[in-house]
Parts: sequence; C-alpha cells; structure tokens
Amino acid sequence: MALYQPQITGQLLQVDASAQASAAWAADTAPFYWEANGTLTKRVGNAIAGRSIHGAVMPAAHPCKDGYICWLIYGARSGMITNKETVKWMEEKGMATDWLKEQDWEKFDPARATQEDFDRITEPVGKFLGTLNKMEFQEKAVEKRIMGYPVSTAKDIMEHPQLKSREIWQDVEHPELGTSITYPGSWVKLSETSCSAKRRSPLIGEHNQEIYVKELGLPKEELVLLKQGGII
Repeated sequence: MALYQPQITGQLLQVDASAQASAAWAADTAPFYWEANGTLTKRVGNAIAGRSIHGAVMPAAHPCKDGYICWLIYGARSGMITNKETVKWMEEKGMATDWLKEQDWEKFDPARATQEDFDRITEPVGKFLGTLNKMEFQEKAVEKRIMGYPVSTAKDIMEHPQLKSREIWQDVEHPELGTSITYPGSWVKLSETSCSAKRRSPLIGEHNQEIYVKELGLPKEELVLLKQGGII
C-alpha cells in the first residue's frame, strides 16, 4: 500500500507496524515443517520438539507464582546470551547448579544436545522460574536480554499497556444486541488511511437488498420469490 500510494496520488504514506500485534496473527510452524522437510508435526503437549537431532524435547511453559513463563533453549548468539544471563541471574539467587555454571554457552549447540542435556538445563531453570511472578520476569528479561515471556491470559492481553497505547482494542456497536463488543483492530497504522473496524460483520441476508437489487439489478419481486423459496 505504501508503494502504490505515491504512484496514485503523489503523496507518501507512513506505515507504522507493530511487531507485537503482527505476531499475534502469525500462523503455527506446522506448515513450515512440511515445506522444509515434508514432515507433519505432532502434538506434544507442553513441550517443544524438533530442536535436537537426538529427539530431545523441552517444556515450553514453566509454572511461576502467578501463571506461566515461556523459557526455551536456543542456540547461536541469541541463545548464548539467554543461557548465560539466565544462569547468572540464577547464581545471584543461589539456584544455579554446578553443571550450568561450568557450561561454555558460546559453544553450546541445542541441535546436538541429548535429552539428559536438556533436562539438566530445564529442571533447575524451571525451579528458578517458579520463584518469580510474570511481571518480575518480563522486566528482568528485557534488562538482561533474555529470550522468554510471560504466558498472557486474555485479561493480561486486554490490559497490556503497549496494546492500549496503540489503540489495538476497538469497541464496535451491535445494534441487534443493544450493546458493543470489543474487537482487535489492525496491527498497522497508516498516516492517511484508517484501518479501524468501522462496523460489525453483517448478519445473514442483511445486505441482500443492496447487493441483489441495487448492484445486480434484480427486480424486487424476484428477490421476494428467492426468499420465499429459501434460496437466499
């Protein structure tokens, strides 16, 4: 849209996209596993598979004081920072095991890790996360550049200050119900065009008159016959 706008009107269009709101619409990874290696992923409950050539799995969500925290084992530089900083944080609280403190996280490769390796990481990390609350973890994770996040409830998402500041939630009137319902708005903001929800979805047959008669030119008498015959 931003590319077509100046071609049509000669005016530039500013696009303000939210990575957070965009991620909320992202599809699951199953289609990509199929595209990459022709395999169909299977349900594994609260676990993440496919990271290790040895078939090792890890828990995805760990219980904490007021819900759950998602903390996973990653590789490469981002994983190195996450693992190293998490262990440092655990060490400050006296909860890091000797095995965790002895690891060279710059060389750690989850792809070659065994189930025993994963367990040696996730079991003490899980116990540590159980001592925290969600907001405490989120604030510290941002400070320490740790990849992980609190598992949000519907209430958490509705009250999230970032989503509120972007006006992602919009109340849409439902005259047939005599009230309004809150909907998620667009993940993108455009400088010249509104992407807000202007009205609720139409009821069944609500716009038959506009479409069949006004747009398609169908005689009103024929529209009545179609209704009587249960066709529309």
